[in-house]
Amino acid sequence: MQIRNGEIFIILPFLLSTLTPRISHNMKHQDFKTSLSTDTPPPDISPAMHALWHQAKGDWDAAHRLAQSDKSPTGCWVHAHLHRVEGDKGNAEYWYRLAGKPVCTSRLGDEWDEIVSALFIVLEQKETRQS
Repeated sequence: MQIRNGEIFIILPFLLSTLTPRISHNMKHQDFKTSLSTDTPPPDISPAMHALWHQAKGDWDAAHRLAQSDKSPTGCWVHAHLHRVEGDKGNAEYWYRLAGKPVCTSRLGDEWDEIVSALFIVLEQKETRQS
């Protein structure tokens, strides 16, 4: 699944109500990806972003603990992705339902990028509204 123009505009207001602006104002998607070459995640990122960072670093257990602690729809979306990574399709489907998202069928790396991109788009829109 990829974000289609119509879909992203439906999910963004939904995510706006569930995210807090905890990512550094200067951090962008590429900065987040670059941080994967370091030993520690960027400071002040949301639990969902923190989970995605750990998953990309190969620490599924840490990622899963973080996703489990985030009961928001965004956390559920990340949780669903993690169960896809694990190969547990039934559990992933459950978490997609809680996230209000269709079950993803794209490559895992593509979905990871989609989630990260969506979180940054939402954050930028929220910061713009607060300015």
